[in-house]
Amino acid sequence: APRIKQGMDTLVQSATKGKGAMPPKGGNASLSDADLRAAIEYMVSQAT
Repeated sequence: APRIKQGMDTLVQSATKGKGAMPPKGGNASLSDADLRAAIEYMVSQAT
């Protein structure tokens, strides 16, 4: 996946701030930064 090649910090920043039509934190403002990073790390591990 091309986005994975951008690196973990870039993925986390995009998810935290939102990107395009995706709202910040996937629309769940109560999600902690640590939980968000853990979810992204999990998705990346499953995709590679």
